[in-house]
Amino acid sequence: AALHIKGYIDVFHDAIESTGEFVYMSEQPVPGTREWLNLDTLSRGIGHMRAAKAAVGDDPDFNRRVEIAELPLLYVFMVGWDVWQEQAKAQGVPWPLGTESIQQVFDRFQAVRRANKISLVSEANARDVFASVQERVALGRTFVPPGCENLPRAHWADVQEIGFSRNTDLTRIVEDKAASNGSALWMPGSGTEPLSHMYKQAWRIPLVYSAVAAKKQLRVRLSVRCELYGREGIAFKYGFDAKNRTVAVKTADIAD
Repeated sequence: AALHIKGYIDVFHDAIESTGEFVYMSEQPVPGTREWLNLDTLSRGIGHMRAAKAAVGDDPDFNRRVEIAELPLLYVFMVGWDVWQEQAKAQGVPWPLGTESIQQVFDRFQAVRRANKISLVSEANARDVFASVQERVALGRTFVPPGCENLPRAHWADVQEIGFSRNTDLTRIVEDKAASNGSALWMPGSGTEPLSHMYKQAWRIPLVYSAVAAKKQLRVRLSVRCELYGREGIAFKYGFDAKNRTVAVKTADIAD
């Protein structure tokens, strides 16, 4: 199996070296951010891992070692799951992971990680995007936001509750049949000012991260529903700059 593991390492080494790019510790495997990070590299890498598994047969210790070596590759596949799948369809090539769903790959990843007492998915300061993987797995399917039906999958991202940083003392996630994923983040208000706040941790969403890295603009659609108990005060605020670029939506301006 060692030759196949080396082949897997060489695939990425040679791909990176051919571009002349440097790879830094804090980088995340986000589709579109690096020339060498593409479906062909991933496909050849997973091919070597399959060969390594076949080589070790039923030996439990060597199987465990191969499974651990495969974890980074599975991580990369999950981070850009929908983008990689669309690329496979566009290129007319087989999907490297066969019939496995993202849920099955995630479960396999977690089982190997826990069995080998791997407690951290990445460095604490590495702007970990694993939360976006958990969010995508929780959705169970790809929800297409309104207005994005005809856009390539790499051009939009659906952000749900787990993708936000929130005040856990004042907010809670509740069941909501009207929401796209069946749940909503509940934020109480005082009648004149919102009591709580939340903000998007942009580095956790691959599309946002890659767009920021490339200095591209994004169009954001935010779905907010308010339960009104009166027509006075502010329902919610949104923006990027609390002093100069925040917009307040009054309860009086919200339709019934």
